[in-house]
Amino acid sequence: MTEHSGASYAGKALKYAKKVDTSPWNAHYERPAVVSLLPDLKGAKVLDVGCGSGWYAEYLLSRGAVVTAFDLDPDFVALTQSRVGEHAQVLQADLAKPLDFAADGEFDVVLCPLVLHYLKDWKSALHEFYRILKPHGILVFSTHHPFNDWKLFNKEDYFAVELLED
Repeated sequence: MTEHSGASYAGKALKYAKKVDTSPWNAHYERPAVVSLLPDLKGAKVLDVGCGSGWYAEYLLSRGAVVTAFDLDPDFVALTQSRVGEHAQVLQADLAKPLDFAADGEFDVVLCPLVLHYLKDWKSALHEFYRILKPHGILVFSTHHPFNDWKLFNKEDYFAVELLED
């Protein structure tokens, strides 16, 4: 298995971007829940991890944050860049590798929505988040709902406890 499955969006980013902002899961479930966990963003330095098509980067900017965003997929990087223009720094980077562009203690908030579940091992990413967060900085993240695993693996019993490898 590779370090992560994030490359699965290769060639699909544009199609994904056309529906994600109005998808009931994103628009009415995941995003409101994540936004409710964020602190006051005015003047906060925020890292948008796995920026996708740029919805969170745009939201963060609208709340006064200083935003750095990155994604593995170059199409997502381009989509985010076109959405936020010169108002944010948008980079291509791999969360499974050290975040060399970020200094120790640089960010007030690391926002990582619907990204970590693509990683085989979260340890290095969480270590990097700890390194780049200021003391008392905040990590806000979400993962996909376990229902997705139940559907993907076509399991009979949603409540069964078992190891699944994706």
